[in-house]
Amino acid sequence: MAQITMNELQKVAADYSADCVDAKADLNKFVFAEDNRLQFNTGEYGMQGTLNDWAFMQICWRMNVPAGWVGNPQSCPEPLKIQIMNELASVYRDNSNHLIRMKGEVIRAILSSQYSPFDNVQFIDLVAEAVSTMGIEPKVQRYTLDDDLRSYIVFPQVTFAPDPQAQPGRDDGGLHPALYISNSERGGGSTKVVGAVFRSICTNGMIFGWSEEETFKVQHRFHSQAMMGALVADGITLALKMSEEATVKFIASQDKKVPAVSLGGIVNTWAEKYGITVEAKDNWMAAITTESITNGRLNDVRLFDVINAATYVAQTQEGVMVEKIERMAGEILKSA
Repeated sequence: MAQITMNELQKVAADYSADCVDAKADLNKFVFAEDNRLQFNTGEYGMQGTLNDWAFMQICWRMNVPAGWVGNPQSCPEPLKIQIMNELASVYRDNSNHLIRMKGEVIRAILSSQYSPFDNVQFIDLVAEAVSTMGIEPKVQRYTLDDDLRSYIVFPQVTFAPDPQAQPGRDDGGLHPALYISNSERGGGSTKVVGAVFRSICTNGMIFGWSEEETFKVQHRFHSQAMMGALVADGITLALKMSEEATVKFIASQDKKVPAVSLGGIVNTWAEKYGITVEAKDNWMAAITTESITNGRLNDVRLFDVINAATYVAQTQEGVMVEKIERMAGEILKSA
């Protein structure tokens, strides 16, 4: 995916949100129908839409019914599913008020009425406002934006250090400070701004400090726009400090040897911790060997090779697995 500007990312977010609407309704006014259709009464008028898989799982969880069973026509035929869902909603479960988030005719999330929307448009606008005070224009790299947002915000005008794998006589761009931002409009996670390192040579990214206590993170409950603006600005300042710290450690990792006898254990431990697929883990192990050969250190693996190989493998994955592996790479570096 080609890099874009912050203004272009703002437009992408605005376009996506154009047909998104919210409503609140009581559980005991829900009426389920065929093909995951749901009718509900907002108190002023009736509405309806089609539950996507995410929203269906959410409402099943809230009604304490196994989504994997009631949503499987082999175990629960459609007429029985509709009967169970309607009886649970109207009779057997305590009434509760819910925020229903829709995009067009699709119900994309069913959340607690205490959920406080802080959507991608608002978040990106605040990030753009904060970084505009820095006097340099960032570039947006490798973004995904739908109900969930993930993106690197890179400052290519600032180079913390030359790229360790730069070829002689060629300008490979170097290591740049970056932010990694993420948000979910459907209850999939908190709003976050964390430090990152971005490599121009191969558009590799590494997320640094995801689990740190001081990292900017806000749950979707009880916040104001003014408060969020201040928090985002502070979070960006902290994230850029983390980005610089990560770059220093990344350069130093070239000198940290990893004994061959420890390599398999390191890979297995981190892959298990982050829930990395078996295929991705095997590819990571193979990529470490490739990295050490590329860097002229066959049988002399360094921590740099382990981390760099993980960031390469991340780009072969899809969805949340990309983020998981890049977070893992950052935590390996942080813990070194």
